[in-house]
Amino acid sequence: MENFRSRPMFYLDSDLNPGENKHITGAESGHILQSRRLRCGDQLLLTNGQGVRATAAVLSIRKKRDGLTVRVESSVLEERPVVRKTLAAAIPKGERQSVLLGMATQLGMSAYIPLICEYSVVKYQQKMKDRWRRIVTGACKQCRQCHFPVIEDARSIRSVLDSSPPDTLIVIGDLEGKSMETANAEITPGIREVRMLVGPEGGFSETERQLMSRRNALKLRLSNQVLRTETAAVSLLAAVNQLKLIQEY
Repeated sequence: MENFRSRPMFYLDSDLNPGENKHITGAESGHILQSRRLRCGDQLLLTNGQGVRATAAVLSIRKKRDGLTVRVESSVLEERPVVRKTLAAAIPKGERQSVLLGMATQLGMSAYIPLICEYSVVKYQQKMKDRWRRIVTGACKQCRQCHFPVIEDARSIRSVLDSSPPDTLIVIGDLEGKSMETANAEITPGIREVRMLVGPEGGFSETERQLMSRRNALKLRLSNQVLRTETAAVSLLAAVNQLKLIQEY
């Protein structure tokens, strides 16, 4: 089997059909030629973020800033995970949001929803999405993930819950929540999506907790301490990855 994970991966917003030549410019070209120092004949991986993973070889290198040309040698379409994992989390301050998105992407996050809560401190702005997309793109390239997470617009807890189909499992972290063993024993089959809700540093309000309780949210005990938003988000996603009935469905 091809050890594709040993090769560097780069992003190209294009069809990646075997036999085609593709011209790469801009930041990805700089990454290939300057950071990774690839030369003619070297092999690399390409993805379009929509599940395609292609093996390509550097065909020619043009003058500085003009990029390079690669030839696509083979490509496969990776299947999406059976269960969609959506993380709806309040925005933490500063660079902690970058940590949240980067680590959540590596753990298999399918989509991210900036969560608007009563105690939120950081206010969502539409311009944030471009930077967030760059963060998840970099994380996907690093861990060779070919289905890039979707970055959605900010929504309230009520909106996230109301738009969740009946076969969606709602999960939150709670100091008095269930152990993994208990949770695994109680989960019923047929889950198509998991939506993980993570509040701000001030936690969820009583109104928000009532909304989640009415939806029978699964409460998981992640730690004996109160966690920061980004830590709680990553811990919750890691815990969801261990829910056996979700993995085996």
